[in-house]
Amino acid sequence: MHKYHFSKEVRQTLEGLPIPIAFYQFLDHRVVPLLLSQGFLDFFGIKEMAEGIDLMTNDMYRDTHPDDVARVADIAYRFAIKGGIYNAVYRTKNVGQDGYHLIHSTGMHMFMEDGSRITIVVYMDESSLANDVSAASQELNRYLKENVQLEGWIRRNQYDDLTGLPNMGYFIMLAEAGSKRLRQNGEEPVILFIDYNNLKYYNHTFGLASGNELLLGLAIALRGIFGSEYTGRFDSDHFAVYTTKKDLEAKLGKLFCQVSSLNHGNSLSVRVGIVPLDQDKKVSTACDEARIAANSVKDRSKSGFAHFTKDLEEKTAMKEYILARFREALKEHWIKAYYQPIVDAKTGKVTDEEALARWIDPNYGMITPDNFIPVLEDEGLLYLLDLYMVDQAIEFLKKKQSLGIKQPPISINLSEKDFMAGPIIVEINKRLNQAGISKKLFTIEITERSIGRNPELLKEIMNELHANGYEVWLDDFGSDYSSLNIIGDYVFDLIKIDLKFLKSFDTNPRSRLILEGIIGFTKKFQIPTVNEGVETEEEADFLRQCGTSKFQGYLYSRPLPGEELLAKYQQGVLEC
Repeated sequence: MHKYHFSKEVRQTLEGLPIPIAFYQFLDHRVVPLLLSQGFLDFFGIKEMAEGIDLMTNDMYRDTHPDDVARVADIAYRFAIKGGIYNAVYRTKNVGQDGYHLIHSTGMHMFMEDGSRITIVVYMDESSLANDVSAASQELNRYLKENVQLEGWIRRNQYDDLTGLPNMGYFIMLAEAGSKRLRQNGEEPVILFIDYNNLKYYNHTFGLASGNELLLGLAIALRGIFGSEYTGRFDSDHFAVYTTKKDLEAKLGKLFCQVSSLNHGNSLSVRVGIVPLDQDKKVSTACDEARIAANSVKDRSKSGFAHFTKDLEEKTAMKEYILARFREALKEHWIKAYYQPIVDAKTGKVTDEEALARWIDPNYGMITPDNFIPVLEDEGLLYLLDLYMVDQAIEFLKKKQSLGIKQPPISINLSEKDFMAGPIIVEINKRLNQAGISKKLFTIEITERSIGRNPELLKEIMNELHANGYEVWLDDFGSDYSSLNIIGDYVFDLIKIDLKFLKSFDTNPRSRLILEGIIGFTKKFQIPTVNEGVETEEEADFLRQCGTSKFQGYLYSRPLPGEELLAKYQQGVLEC
């Protein structure tokens, strides 16, 4: 439907009317102002026509009493959809006024010569009738009393107090009915779940008032793009929308753009989950699935969206299981320390051991690190696992000591989030001192990814680790978009080259050139290297020629439980 335009003569006449009257049109699920009279501007204390049009377009209920917004918006929207007579009484306060005035607005639809349907609304100030005893005023007061009671019921049962949007229960009712209508019209309905990224941190930094401004801004943006009756607020910063699949990405792009400019650009990104609303699927189920999809959006530095899949559902179920059972897994030792030897490239003797966490679950069997470590990291629980691994490694060193087996240093992986969670270096020092274990037997590995996420913090951490007497290794070099500047900017005692280069060793000649370049570069800085993932003699021979210092991989040993590794030392299969 196109926007209706009055002729120049008609517009001049209508705009010059001294009575408060406005003309609207319902376009793209929104009530859009077409024309305001001079009487309307005077009535609401608006100085300029452009100001009035902008206000009624973008923030129609700005001066309406907060308790009346939800009810009046609902009346207006239903009138726009279903027709009939518009009749609303509400309170509003104009700029410069001390108190609220009682406004009675009435309206009707009319069709223009080109078939466009427009709405005419007339406004009256009924404040003066508050103490009037006439039959007309008594009828108005009765109407007001009924509407206040109705408004209270609506707000409690159907609408969100802050944004005026339908609450979760009412939204689900609207979406159930609306999706049927969309299907009847040949449309494909979908459910969106929208969530701000890091709103708790934003509230902590800028205050709840600023956070509420973001929530209101998002509500206005969603209402403008999708329509009031298609949008709901569930709780906190969780919103939902039911809409059609058509032009969805374009609408989301518009939403992301508007959200980024909220609070004068001091805004947050949002993540959106998308799920088709099939005929046999309940709206509540679709909302849960859309929430799962939204939470799967990884890059939260910018707004983005993700579609729900069954694989995603399984991953979410596993995540919830991991979080529910993690502490029990530590207590019951379902999580075990495995050790993978690192050997000298020339002699093949073990020089170090890397401690690796393995979760052997009574229900799921082996839960791989790729499944549980990212979950623990995201939830701020990884430091508990890493301190647990420190404890296990200490017990393993003490066991070797009691058996008279040589003790090569054990390397432990730490994330920058370990250091953000608390004084983890102090905790490690305390454990080593209590056990009488030298710091020379403990090496700290930090991943390349950690540097990319928080480079300045990592510099401080490395300085503190070196000051406390620990060697610091760079793990998984090359796993992300590596920069050789890392080697120049940070003081590492050793660099572990990611195994991905050896995975394409036989198929991609460039992998060999890259390995030669990295190893050659580190040699100029006199930094030793470990190549991860060494599985064949051909790979080992090539890497020796390049000048790598140490190997780690299945050619020498897979990760082993402590008892199995001790047996290999005792049997002479492995030698330190």
